[in-house]
Amino acid sequence: MDAIPVTSPFRTVFDLAAVLKLRELERVFHEAEVREVRDRVSLPVLLERYPGRRGARKLRLLLEAPERVAVELDSRSVHGTKKRFESDRLRDRILVAEGWRTVHVTWRQLQVEPEEIVADLQAALGQGRHPHPHGR
Repeated sequence: MDAIPVTSPFRTVFDLAAVLKLRELERVFHEAEVREVRDRVSLPVLLERYPGRRGARKLRLLLEAPERVAVELDSRSVHGTKKRFESDRLRDRILVAEGWRTVHVTWRQLQVEPEEIVADLQAALGQGRHPHPHGR
């Protein structure tokens, strides 16, 4: 039986950068993050190896965006298991290493304090001042 050749997840994203529009590439990148795709070779490493490759400029724009904030809706039922706790910390560590900040929001907070969450996110993105003291 012949093996089917495949590429790594981030190599696939790297290759797609050559043919997708920036907005489509953002969706692919986002989906990889949502699915918690892990790879030994990161996109920054691929960009370093192939700096002039078609699509590299789009990937740099995507990776070097100044406002890099990831928002995660947390719940105890999903994120309370030992396995998920460990994978969440790994993902957060990788995001921080790649220049992202992670903001965790609970379902209760989303329901009770939506305006405060919006204000906090705007402040995190540099689009506004924080309207309330922490520790409310």
